Amino acid sequence: MGLGVSYQLSVISYQFTEKTPHTPHPTSQLLNEDERIMARTSEYLSNSD
Repeated sequence: MGLGVSYQLSVISYQFTEKTPHTPHPTSQLLNEDERIMARTSEYLSNSD
């Protein structure tokens, strides 16, 4: 795990906590966000080999 990954994860968790209180429908919104995050993260991980 490189520095980029740790940085990205901290940015993600920051955005996650920032968004949560303002979300009208938390469950669907967070699930959507989570899927995008997972896709982005795995893409990032496979690219930074």
